[in-house]
Amino acid sequence: MIVPRAAAILALLLMAACGRPSGDGAATGAPASTDSRASAASAPTFFVGRWASDVARCSDAPWTISTQGLRTPGHVVCSFREIERTVRGAAADATCTAEGPPQEYTIQFSYAESAKALLIEDAPFNDVGLVRCPD
Repeated sequence: MIVPRAAAILALLLMAACGRPSGDGAATGAPASTDSRASAASAPTFFVGRWASDVARCSDAPWTISTQGLRTPGHVVCSFREIERTVRGAAADATCTAEGPPQEYTIQFSYAESAKALLIEDAPFNDVGLVRCPD
């Protein structure tokens, strides 16, 4: 079940995507719907890349996400210990530093193929929807 705030973010991203070209095809759809632990070879990677709140922000304020961690323009830094495939996409066991000592999180990643948008929840920042930055 998507929480109301996350649903609103996703709805806005879906509306913003209407009438736009589908992009360069670099993003792929959400991974298969299973709940098993992912090994390094089979870990979902749909969230890997450079992302921003809007394509115009890609040059000055991108988010950088890899299979090892993420870095936001707001100086939040997370390192991932393990990535798990979930029904909604992926979950990363993470240690994040954001305006204080490091804390543990289980960050949720979902991908909306129709909007070409990534939804990130349960992190040390508000739930956020991002679009992939062009290469």
